[in-house]
Amino acid sequence: METGKIKFYDTAKGFGFIKDQNSEAEYFFHYTGLKSLSICKDDRVKFEVIESHNKPNTYQAVKVEKI
Repeated sequence: METGKIKFYDTAKGFGFIKDQNSEAEYFFHYTGLKSLSICKDDRVKFEVIESHNKPNTYQAVKVEKI
């Protein structure tokens, strides 16, 4: 699992971005990939990275959980 910080999360639209702590990469996430629904900007999280189903060669975060 990767770790990082919530950079942005729009609860109304149900998506956001996580900044990876190790690689400084940013990953998109959708609310369906959240294990913890009470996520806010700057929360530290752990997550898994998978290839996006909609866009080849792009990656997104899933199983996002507050730590």
